[in-house]
Amino acid sequence: MRVDAFFYGLYMDDAVLAGAGVKPRAPRMAGAHGYALRIGGRATLVKARDSVAWGMVYSLTPDDLANLYGAPGLE
Repeated sequence: MRVDAFFYGLYMDDAVLAGAGVKPRAPRMAGAHGYALRIGGRATLVKARDSVAWGMVYSLTPDDLANLYGAPGLE
């Protein structure tokens, strides 16, 4: 089983995903309308009515997502 996931920070880069042991498939650009990207300790989406936060959607397995977000603080 695979699921689509929207990435807007470092994980937008398929080379970064590959470095984490993830094999993304079906890459495509996407935008989250009504949100803006805020860069701080981590990239975060914040509501912003007239904005679009651009990123990438990849098809991943649930195990891929667990691998990426299983670290403390990323749950």
